[in-house]
Amino acid sequence: LFLACAVLVSSDCGVRPNENSDKATGRQKRIIGGNAVTTSGKWPWQILLAVRTFNEIANTSDINTCGGTVLSERWILTAAHCVKYDS
Repeated sequence: LFLACAVLVSSDCGVRPNENSDKATGRQKRIIGGNAVTTSGKWPWQILLAVRTFNEIANTSDINTCGGTVLSERWILTAAHCVKYDS
């Protein structure tokens, strides 16, 4: 039973959507300058998380980047070190 459930749950995980199907991503296809944009939407479950930090003492800022995985419309899974900073 567990094996059957695991196969059903993971059957679409990591599979790129059919590029000819708008239903796969829920987005409209993008065209710029008359050419189809091929990089957008290729991995719709992957996100880039960019966090800007500011150092008041040195008066500098930095942007840290991490990746994440889309779990649902409201939830993203990422590593703790991407969002937790020691004070």
